[in-house]
Amino acid sequence: MRTATAVILGVASLICVGRASRGAVAADADSGPLIVVVQAGEGDFTGTDERPIAAAIAKARKAGGGTIQVGPGEYLVRREIRLADGITIRGTPQTVLRLASPRVMQSPAKQGQDFIVVDDAAELAADTCIEIFPPVGMETFPVGGAAKYSVEIREIEQGKLILSQQLPHPIPAKSRVGYRSNLFFVGGSTRNVRLQDLTLDGGRNRQIPMPGHCDRCALLAHGVWSYEDGPTAPPIEGVELLNCRIRNCYGRAVAMYSVVRGKVQDCLIEDIDDEAIDLDHFCRHCEVSHNTVRRCQSGVTINDGSYCLVRGNRLEHCGVGVTVWWWHGCPQEDLNVENLIENNVIVSPARTGISLGKKCLRNRVTGNTVEGGITVAEPESNVVEGNTLR
Repeated sequence: MRTATAVILGVASLICVGRASRGAVAADADSGPLIVVVQAGEGDFTGTDERPIAAAIAKARKAGGGTIQVGPGEYLVRREIRLADGITIRGTPQTVLRLASPRVMQSPAKQGQDFIVVDDAAELAADTCIEIFPPVGMETFPVGGAAKYSVEIREIEQGKLILSQQLPHPIPAKSRVGYRSNLFFVGGSTRNVRLQDLTLDGGRNRQIPMPGHCDRCALLAHGVWSYEDGPTAPPIEGVELLNCRIRNCYGRAVAMYSVVRGKVQDCLIEDIDDEAIDLDHFCRHCEVSHNTVRRCQSGVTINDGSYCLVRGNRLEHCGVGVTVWWWHGCPQEDLNVENLIENNVIVSPARTGISLGKKCLRNRVTGNTVEGGITVAEPESNVVEGNTLR
């Protein structure tokens, strides 16, 4: 074990810059009425899927915000839960929200057929939209060349999914069937939402790989922006995940785009096929602190985000512990600057402990304990000091 004041692939000196500026803490989301969701018994809304939670959100939205207390039990989610201004969703140690898991087709389907047969339809439901992907190992369907089909389930009869439309081409057996939904979605210019004390399960089946990224995430917060013009509406502000457990996602555990003053704190994130915590295009003044992340493609990613804080996290067995990088399609200045990465512990990354890519400037990496090394593409424009390399 050795202590490094500036260890960057053979570079020994850096130009020091000031710490990243910090934004104000998001306003308290705990305002408005308390609305109770339970699986059975006394509550404002009752059920075992996403519908009572969505109904509670609609009620809170009319009141201008509120806190939704979700009681114990597993709630099976087939339709994305959309959050609105000033809403907190709070659980208990036994509250689990889980995306319905994908299935495979037992038999082929003919062109023009209006049904498919899956191995197990228990988690599927009528009046929901599903996606059908080719069998594992195929990029597109052999006839028609499509990468996927989106269809609506009209009804279900003993494993047979009756569709609202006919299939345009034949579908081979072993094709994959699943919901596209994220567990939670925040869009537009929403302000002050919070998820707290929840277990969020992405429903991943290790035997059935499915596309991820912006689909099948635990939380996707996506403001209004473009690569060329940046944010084209006020950003989302004050999205918080506190003391949540997130697991088994095909997409990201937490993905934020054009968000200011977002926070992910005191969470346990495990077994994610994509990035665990992603502060993506045009995020600013966001905080990722005191989380434990295990077995994810990357622990914390900052992609064209600035003035963000990554502090006190433990990142184990990820592809990369912390990475900051620039997307070539974004021409704006002041991206990937003045992020502070400090006091994190990074254990057994598959590739690199901490990585700062090209055009990532005036960032500070300090006080971290790192396995896998620290790499910086532009070392003269960043500060790396006081880290312990193992």
